[in-house]
Amino acid sequence: MKKPSGKQILFLALGSTGDILPYATLARALQDAGYRPTFVTSHDYEPLLSKLGLPGRFVPGDAQKTIAQAGADTRRLMLAFAEISRGLPDVLDPAAPWLRDAAAVVNQLPIGLYGYDLAERMAIPHILAAVIPLTPTADFSMMGFPSGLARLPGYNRMGYKLYQRLTWLAMRRTINRWRTEKLGLQATSGSDYLRKLHRQPTLYGYSPLIVPRPADWPDDTRVTGYWFPQDEAWRPPESLVNFLDAGPPPVFVGFGSMPVTDPRPTTKMVVEATRAGRHRIIIQAGWAGLGQSALPAHIYRLEYAPYSWLFPRMSAVIHHGGSGTTAAGLRAGRPGLVASFTFDQGFWGRRLAALGVGLPPIPFRRLTTSRLAEALDQLVTDENVNARATELGRKVHAEDGIGTAVRLIEAFLDRPAPV
Repeated sequence: MKKPSGKQILFLALGSTGDILPYATLARALQDAGYRPTFVTSHDYEPLLSKLGLPGRFVPGDAQKTIAQAGADTRRLMLAFAEISRGLPDVLDPAAPWLRDAAAVVNQLPIGLYGYDLAERMAIPHILAAVIPLTPTADFSMMGFPSGLARLPGYNRMGYKLYQRLTWLAMRRTINRWRTEKLGLQATSGSDYLRKLHRQPTLYGYSPLIVPRPADWPDDTRVTGYWFPQDEAWRPPESLVNFLDAGPPPVFVGFGSMPVTDPRPTTKMVVEATRAGRHRIIIQAGWAGLGQSALPAHIYRLEYAPYSWLFPRMSAVIHHGGSGTTAAGLRAGRPGLVASFTFDQGFWGRRLAALGVGLPPIPFRRLTTSRLAEALDQLVTDENVNARATELGRKVHAEDGIGTAVRLIEAFLDRPAPV
């Protein structure tokens, strides 16, 4: 790979830690390749970027707190995005000295918001980036839309277009005000904005083994493989090591950043589903604060462990279906069950089941003690599911999603910016 002459690449990303980390990992890889990434996100991720050695520019506010307050409601999550993105126009001032030599924008924000407009103003390439498929296709339905209607003619593509249109309608006044008052550009219509959106190069940071690339996608829409973070130097607490050494591999149960109104009933459900110690469990506290009550000896309450370290030591993984958690379970070669809360989580759960490496997803609100107990038995004892998960994990582990993404970005940078 040739060494670039220190081109600055601007990254835009907002959301939870799971939303930010894959893009920060990609930015760090570009920095290692000789580029100068600048990462624009909310202020609460300054420690993360500092740990990775990435320069950042920050919008005010606490994205994680705002997202947690929104909960699993899609409408409230969209409003939360609008709130945390409100400071972007002040940060992305094209007259700012730090921005003047930007060579490209890599943009995680939905439908290319802010980044596309800035790239148009600066006449530089704009690259969309995502870890969930958002490009219109007839192959599968839009995240968060009822998948049971996918057999209706035109339904799948319609869902993506509706998502894009609704996102534009929610943000059009903010974007057009920024275009006219700060960027010196003309206001744009939704039709024109979305037409140009489909001409932007797009990178998807998940494995084509998990979601094959649809044939009806544009040529410049590529699936690279997962953007896994580098393994961190982490030392497990002695209590965790002792628990793992005390018996067969446990099952991981955790719901990450998903909110649970009262953690006590969920904790009780997990305890009762283990059937008097038949299955050993690691229950992750997460944002829900699970496992705060006294737990039996066969259940260990975990505050934190890197999934790259933890999941290979599990027998199975039960989780909320976030794209990053799903990816970690797949790479570890462990069968899984998704208890979905919102948006893309059910999609990933259905993919696990379709690939034969997990059980059909269960919406969290429908998860019961008996369903969880049955799932635990199946995940641990089904030899075919376990064998398929192991084989798929080996293949996912062999992919180089980061390297592929870096090479594609280099190729995109050699092209003129679209008009």
